[in-house]
Parts: sequence; structure tokens; C-alpha cells
Amino acid sequence: MKLYHGSASFIETGTKLNVSKNLKDEIFDEVEKIFEYLKPKDKISRFEAVYACEKIDDIDPCGGYTDVVYEIESSRFEMSDLAWLTEAKIAYENNDVDAVKRCANNYWNNVLFYNKKQSCIEYRARDAVVLRIVEINDCESNQSTVQIKCDNKGLKSTTLLHK
Repeated sequence: MKLYHGSASFIETGTKLNVSKNLKDEIFDEVEKIFEYLKPKDKISRFEAVYACEKIDDIDPCGGYTDVVYEIESSRFEMSDLAWLTEAKIAYENNDVDAVKRCANNYWNNVLFYNKKQSCIEYRARDAVVLRIVEINDCESNQSTVQIKCDNKGLKSTTLLHK
């Protein structure tokens, strides 16, 4: 299965991606911490995951960067619907702890979100390897923006937009 990972910076082909465990307290809110507490032991932690999407167009809605998009591989990916996390954050704001727990359970058990238009499938891995660059978007310099698209044979098209 082809999966795509977005980044704000360049990563060399062949690089092994993993997440620093020091980040968890800095970037995750209370609902994320509740999800982590309710996570089954055999699941990959959201705090320590490399994230990917099946479609490049899903990276941004799932909260990823799209400056540089890579095709990645891993020995194990887990799939969840990120819309449950959004629903849980709304429930948390309304002090509905039972709804937060239901959302977490649905997230960890691969239940697709009830509203397909809001569904946002993400994949988690403990680590992954960068296979190739697929897109380079919005790489800005002082004078221009470059957009490069690649296919499985390499460079497909380049657009130079002058400022």
C-alpha cells in the first residue's frame, strides 16, 4: 500500500522516520491525553507515531504539512478515523466525558466516522522509511515560489511563480 507523509522540510530518501518522545507534553492537549490513557496496549501511541495518509489530498485535513510530500513504507501501520478526535474535542468542551470515551474507543477500534464527508483517515506507524519525494509545494525564496510534481519515474512538472 502506498502511503504519504507530509513535512515542512526536506528529508533524504532512505531516512528512517520516528518521533521524539520528548514532544508529547508540548504538542498534545487534554483530549489527546485522554485518548492515550484509553489506548489499548497493542496500539501505536499517537504521541509516538509517524503519520501518513493513503491520499496526498488527505494530508492537510489530517493536520500534516504539505510543503514536501514523501512516499513512505513501514512494517506496520494502523488506521484510525481522525474525525473521532475532533468529535471528542467538541464533547470535552461540553463536559461530556462519556462521549469523549466513546469517541476514543471508536478511534482505537477503526470505526469509520458516521458522517463520511467529515471522515479523515490517518495511518500511524512507530517508524517508517522515506522511499521518495512525491511533491514539493510552496518552497519559497525571496523571489519566487516553486512547485514540483513527481511521478514514479521522477520529475513530472515544475511551476515557477514570480513574486
